[in-house]
Amino acid sequence: MSKLGRKEKAGYRKPLSPLDGSECFPPVTPIVTLFFRWYHGKLDRAIAEERLWQAGKPGSYLIRESDRRPGSFVLSFLSKTNVNHFR
Repeated sequence: MSKLGRKEKAGYRKPLSPLDGSECFPPVTPIVTLFFRWYHGKLDRAIAEERLWQAGKPGSYLIRESDRRPGSFVLSFLSKTNVNHFR
């Protein structure tokens, strides 16, 4: 185990907290929001729907942090008739 607290499993490295060794995800930095227009950070479900309806193009989507489950992400997708949310 390295100083960063990562362990390998079948070629995949899982990040571990340096504090307690628990599995964690790397923090999302402002760089993500600068380069990826689809990432909207912590965003309420209703606001996500509003933004997608304003875009007005079926197939439009965004990725956001879940407002109900911290640490989870949601794909919000505009179809012809509604907005769908996938966790």
